[in-house]
Amino acid sequence: MKFFLSHNLKNNSHIKLVIPFFISFIVLFLIGDCLYSINNLGLTPVSITDYYRGNEEKLLEPRGIVLILEEVHIRSFLFGFMLLSLSSLILQTNISPISKKILIITSFTSALMDSVGGIFIAYLNSIFAYLKILSLLGLYISLTIMILIIMAYLWGEEEG
Repeated sequence: MKFFLSHNLKNNSHIKLVIPFFISFIVLFLIGDCLYSINNLGLTPVSITDYYRGNEEKLLEPRGIVLILEEVHIRSFLFGFMLLSLSSLILQTNISPISKKILIITSFTSALMDSVGGIFIAYLNSIFAYLKILSLLGLYISLTIMILIIMAYLWGEEEG
């Protein structure tokens, strides 16, 4: 990850080769994660609450703590690594420092809230389903913006 510290990303042909492949895996993961979330959780607070707390009428069992912790464990690692990598790259772009901070804070906060949202829904209150929806939207939107900025920066016009 030494190249993430370089301020010369645009002129490094190896980086311009590696980053699109890395980002394609991120995009593939995000599409899969989004489809998985839509299929399993649904997009409404009620369906998300049913997923975690169960619903006798729909014959849905509540999610056990082990399954929820497994989900938290996997998502925390994957999103943590992905955000570390993308944040390191976004810091090298020419967008304003405040935009960089907003993107990084939004993406990390959204990922954190998404990761713990299931525990909050299952064991605290179903109102946290709204937090889960907002965090998923915030995460997907901020990651998409980061990816587009990084790609535009790498192949954009050279600064004079």
